[in-house]
Amino acid sequence: MRGLVVVKTSTGFLTGHELKGAAPEVIQILMDEVGDQCKVKGSGCIRSREHFLKLIDMGIDRMGVGYKSVPVVLDLKK
Repeated sequence: MRGLVVVKTSTGFLTGHELKGAAPEVIQILMDEVGDQCKVKGSGCIRSREHFLKLIDMGIDRMGVGYKSVPVVLDLKK
């Protein structure tokens, strides 16, 4: 049996490029390339609830959200 295969975006530390981390355009490229052969993890630069929800709507399987962004993304009140 084959193990779980996951492809993921960069963590957002890539420099010198316009798109960083889990930009919707990057996620779409990954999803177009792997189809249903792999799971897709969006990681890096997810700092708003709107971005988080957009990626869910796009159908990604996993998400990496930085600890400082979690309260904002999950709409938690302090």
